[in-house]
Amino acid sequence: MIWLSAGLAAAAVAFGGATAGAGTDPASARDLTLTNTPDTASVTQYADVGFTVTVSNRGPHARAVALADALPAAGNLSWGIDRQTGVTGCATSGAVGSQRLSCPSTSLSGHASLAVHVYSHTTSSTDAWVDNTATATVGRTRLTRIATATVRPSSSCRSSQADAGRSLVFDDEFDGSSIDTTKWNVGTLPFGGYKGSTHYHNTQYGSYIEPQNSYQSDGVLNLTTDDVPVTDPDVPAIGTIPYTEGMIQSKDKFSRTGGYFEICAKFPAGRGLWPAFWLAAQNGNWPPEMDVAEWFGSIEAMQIGQPFATGPNAGSQWESTWRYSDAPTTGYHDYAMWWSPSSPGTIRYYIDGQMVHEIDGTTANLISNTPMYLILNSGTWAPAGRGGPPDATTVFPNAFQVDYVRVYATPPAQSANSAP
Repeated sequence: MIWLSAGLAAAAVAFGGATAGAGTDPASARDLTLTNTPDTASVTQYADVGFTVTVSNRGPHARAVALADALPAAGNLSWGIDRQTGVTGCATSGAVGSQRLSCPSTSLSGHASLAVHVYSHTTSSTDAWVDNTATATVGRTRLTRIATATVRPSSSCRSSQADAGRSLVFDDEFDGSSIDTTKWNVGTLPFGGYKGSTHYHNTQYGSYIEPQNSYQSDGVLNLTTDDVPVTDPDVPAIGTIPYTEGMIQSKDKFSRTGGYFEICAKFPAGRGLWPAFWLAAQNGNWPPEMDVAEWFGSIEAMQIGQPFATGPNAGSQWESTWRYSDAPTTGYHDYAMWWSPSSPGTIRYYIDGQMVHEIDGTTANLISNTPMYLILNSGTWAPAGRGGPPDATTVFPNAFQVDYVRVYATPPAQSANSAP
């Protein structure tokens, strides 16, 4: 997963010489200045880290000015350029971990400057300190500036308050001693399962839904998975199912067309685990389906998106993004979706407030306009592939833990920092 949001900070340290070499215009060297400025004070994991590197000439004219930047690896950063002024042709080169910015040699007239902005997404694997070293040269004269950005672990959404400035239409903080059955159906499928079962989805699943696998404790909903084999008493022909899972869903109790659907959750780690927060249609049709956060254990992959809702590709073509990281299993994070059903429709998916995926209904038959209800479950993946099925390394029992579920009628502020 490449996700989570926020700011950036810096200490700027100057060093390096200004020694005029043979063939160098001494006035140009003396009047050249270099700044290397991070975007903000500190950035949270999964936000962008960026620097603006500027060369200025305080004198009458500077010839053969060249800018370079040994871009920091910091674990896994992949750098790009989104802005250059006063110069053209700047580019990044090299493999991730050894990238370099270089700009063509150019002249700077009196009191002119050139500037380049470089940026990279960060992840849970990014180092805590991102040290960027930029150099500017005039002939044999070199100026160097270092700027440091800190990358903070993502702040937890655990126990955060609902946004009082937005219209909240559904909320469960899971603070009571038992699950609120006025909001949720516990321990059964909301649709017909395999061969008519009300507790077993289909052959992609290796788990059978049991009511006791869903419970509240210490302000958290726990949806547990366990290695307890079950033979479906209603449909014995299905045979023995090796695992049990927890599920709650809001069919016939809460459904909505459009809105901002949000959870704060921690996902379990382990091969073959398949917990998810998703939406299905109140009218029983499929598609549509909306996967706000669907986790596949051991391949450390979060699937976010949905199948086409209408048209000739309905149900057979998906518009999704995959985020690879173990971050969902190491702490609580906020997963959300803004769904605007009005023609042509838009869906934006968020992790910790940062938009990570967007679906534009003008380009495909993707966006549903039918009421959808909420599903939270903690299944296992039965087939080979996608990290399944579970094996001896998978720890049982385990739990998909949810701190809250909130649905707003109004969207969040549009994130300026987003990923396609």
